[in-house]
Amino acid sequence: MEVDLITQIKSAYSSLTKSEQKVATYTIENMKHIAYVSVTDVAKKCGVGEATIFRFAKKIGYSGYYEFKKDIIEIIENKIENNKREAKNKTYESIQTMLEHTIALHDDDTLLNVAKVIKNANNIYIFGLGLSNLSAKAAEIRLSFMGYNTFAFSDNHIEHIKANLIKENDVVIGLSVSGKTIDTIKHLEIAKNRGATIIGITNYRPSKISDLSDYTLLTASKDVLAQGTSLITQTSQLIVLEEICEKLEQLDKVYTQEIRKSIYNSY
Repeated sequence: MEVDLITQIKSAYSSLTKSEQKVATYTIENMKHIAYVSVTDVAKKCGVGEATIFRFAKKIGYSGYYEFKKDIIEIIENKIENNKREAKNKTYESIQTMLEHTIALHDDDTLLNVAKVIKNANNIYIFGLGLSNLSAKAAEIRLSFMGYNTFAFSDNHIEHIKANLIKENDVVIGLSVSGKTIDTIKHLEIAKNRGATIIGITNYRPSKISDLSDYTLLTASKDVLAQGTSLITQTSQLIVLEEICEKLEQLDKVYTQEIRKSIYNSY
């Protein structure tokens, strides 16, 4: 371990010559560099002869420089592996926290009511910008495969036009992490004025989008969001959208199975 080697060097430090102490100091401060260069390069960096490097290695308990270097390489490789593992665990923990908080933020009754509204709608429009637009497009595909007339738009101008074509028996799902995306709010306002039912999916209530919504479903947690929008936040949107789809499957099982079978058979 790195700590063990540093302790080993420090304990022998007083018994080293001044030249060897230069090597000791350089080793502690530049261990990663030593792992990837030759003894000649180390000697130049320390301003000593190569023989000093060999003597230093023996004085701190190694048979020679190459055994010393091999140990350093192993320490660096273990450190890299540990860093990868820690990064992986951090991502997993963030996702797990997000899932737990998202699921806890709404109840089955609300999801069921949302599913009923979608089931009875003529058309479903999903509005969202940036990463929320990716969630909107994914939901469009998912709901379309279940047999519902669903539309999401990558172009903000087209979304604006379509908002003005929405009718009373249509449903609009608005996606916004902050709950205050200006264009999404504008399009939801247009849809609401035209009589559509609004479902807001956001991380914040109160927010402008939740105020406009007939139903609000909250996503993620403030702990995750404190660092800003991320792909983990987008995953929380997808989780809520999938929960809605699962409720629709329960409500409309025969219809959704028939549509799915029809689509697959047509390929």
